[in-house]
Amino acid sequence: ALGVLRRFALQSPQGWADLCLLQGRAAWLQGSMKRAALLLASSQRLARRHHMRPTSALAQCWLGRVRADPAGQQMIREGIEKLRQCGARWDVDAISSWALSPPQDDSRADTKQPR
Repeated sequence: ALGVLRRFALQSPQGWADLCLLQGRAAWLQGSMKRAALLLASSQRLARRHHMRPTSALAQCWLGRVRADPAGQQMIREGIEKLRQCGARWDVDAISSWALSPPQDDSRADTKQPR
């Protein structure tokens, strides 16, 4: 899926915001918090530049999740409100459930996990 999106991004500047969002989420899943934060911040910046409000709000929520601190929680709350304004109810429901999840153990941040 990332390969297809990468090809789209080469043809459309809006595609870069979505590509960075998905790459940031993938980096988060792999435990690479610094890389995830950089990619998600890039996604949010590009989405704002191209007036992609839902993508910008999603990137903000994921960036808040990566931060995993009180400021990150505030970013998530603000991002949820922006998604609500866009009518992205499924995303709002999914992200709202993060509060029910236990916090991640950050001791593994930026370490490669064996497969």
